[in-house]
This record gives sequence, structure tokens and C-alpha cells, in this order.
Amino acid sequence: MDVLRENQEMCLPIFSFSHYFDNSTNVPVHTHPATELIYQAGGQCTVTIGKEKFLCSPGDLLVIPPETAHNQVSDGPVKTVFVTAVIDARLLSSRTRLIHFGNDPWTPRLMNMIQEMSREVRYELCGGVLYSLVRHIAQFERDQECGTRNRIVTRAIKLIEANFNRPLNTKLIARSVGVSESYLRAVFLREKKISIFLFLQNYRMAHARRLLQQPYCDIKEVAFQCGYPDAGYFARQFKKIHLCSPTEFRFKLQQSDFFITFRHQVGHFIKN
Repeated sequence: MDVLRENQEMCLPIFSFSHYFDNSTNVPVHTHPATELIYQAGGQCTVTIGKEKFLCSPGDLLVIPPETAHNQVSDGPVKTVFVTAVIDARLLSSRTRLIHFGNDPWTPRLMNMIQEMSREVRYELCGGVLYSLVRHIAQFERDQECGTRNRIVTRAIKLIEANFNRPLNTKLIARSVGVSESYLRAVFLREKKISIFLFLQNYRMAHARRLLQQPYCDIKEVAFQCGYPDAGYFARQFKKIHLCSPTEFRFKLQQSDFFITFRHQVGHFIKN
């Protein structure tokens, strides 16, 4: 029901024009009044849009906003299919970008269907296929973004697991995985439902609890091995989470172990 309501509120894409390019010539600077989608079916070419240059190879789709000047320099024979249409930004952003579809079969199939229908003057059919194409492109980009987020989060977690016992913070982690600190915070929270700071802290505290089971490892050493060079800061953070100091936590563990051992010995004595 929500999807149906969303579709009703959005303006469906309005088909304008479609054709194909199969040549080795260059295309001079020009503009279109609507968004242009250019799919590279064969060969290579360079498209200049403002100050940006895009090297297009087979499987690439170039999105060009309305009224944006661009040209094409062909590197030998080039085959492209292009579609121009008015597209609601909620369906698909018209910002300039190159999307690498690779071996995806649906994009060229839908592009070719629109071009063939346009050639046969079946414009009433172009709109429906165009809507399918736009939804497919949007979903492909969402899947790509999701995959990118997962890779970033996975790399961040592996970095934490390998370096939690060293001075480590969000800024260093972001730099190591090649993204901005703000982007890493947002992506990690979205994917793991916990902030990266809390994830790092929880990972360190889990290691601290294991070390506190060893009676001969003093608190300062526990702090250092968990990545806290300041034992006082470690103790304060530990107490915030566990509601007791590391020393008190260790004492409770010892009492618990004594009680378990005593109960076991009593049970053994009763059975005998």
C-alpha cells in the first residue's frame, strides 16, 4: 500500500526521444531540454561535461542533466543507445554520473526496447518501459551503495579487531578505510545500529573482562592491553558500563568463582 501511494505521488517519467549512435565520428557540443541517458554498447569514447571527462566503455551508462552542454570524442567505432526524458528526481537523480553496469542484461535490453519502440513511433509504449528502466537504474545504484557500505563497515571492524589494543579512534579508522569521518560514522550506525565509538569501546571492554579474570594482571596492564594508555580513564569508562570499578568487578568474579567451587564441592560430598 505504501509503495502504491508513493508511486501515485511521484510523476511518471515523460519520454522525449531515443535513438542510437553507430559511428566513429565525434559529436559536437550540444544540449537537451531533458535528462539524457546514454548506454555504451560497444567501443570507447570520452564525453566532456563541463570540466569533467568521462571515459565510457561497454556496459557504462552516463546520466546527463537537462540543459547541460556535452560532447563526445570517439576512439574508433562506437555504439551507444540514448534516451532523453523528463524524470522526477524522486525516481532517479539527474546529477551527472557514470554508472558501471558491467554484464547486467536488463539495462541494454530496456534501452534497446525504448529505442525500437521510438523508431516504430510507438510512443505510448515507451513510457512504461522507460519507467521500468528508471526503477532498475535506481535499484542498481542502491544495491551498489549498500555493497559499498558493507565493505566499508567490514574493513572498519577488521581494523578494530586487529588494533583495538592500540591508540585508535574514529578519525584514524576512517583514514585507514579511505572515507571521511562523518561518512564512516553515518554508515556504521546505519549498518550496525550502533555508533562506531561504542562498538570499539564494547570490543575493548569485552577483552578487559577476560583479562580481569587473571588475578596477576594489574589494572594498569589491563588498561594498556585494551588500548587505554590512561588507566584512570579506562577505570571511569569501565564503571560507566559495568556500574562498578575494574577492581570491584574482579572481586565479584572471584567471589562468584569461590561460590561455584564451594557448591561443586558440597554437591560432591553429599553424593558420596
